[in-house]
Amino acid sequence: MAEYEAAKASGEGAAILRREGLYHSHILEWRAARDAGALTALGTRKSPVSESRRRSAEAAEIERLRRRNERLVRQPPFEILLVNRGEREAATA
Repeated sequence: MAEYEAAKASGEGAAILRREGLYHSHILEWRAARDAGALTALGTRKSPVSESRRRSAEAAEIERLRRRNERLVRQPPFEILLVNRGEREAATA
């Protein structure tokens, strides 16, 4: 916004709009939001998820992945299962 406002005073505003792929209507909407105080309110708002909840969610995810890894390590590889299946089918045929 500040760059556009400065360039508009010197007659270069349209060049910035073209460079950024914007329309003048975008500037009008953003200016109205800025004047209403919407943009400053976004910058000061804290995250709705507290830091402790975020850490506990990460700990839960780590624990879930650890259990999954242990299960996969105990499980025989897929290729061995296919070979065993083929041997069983050959023995019964």
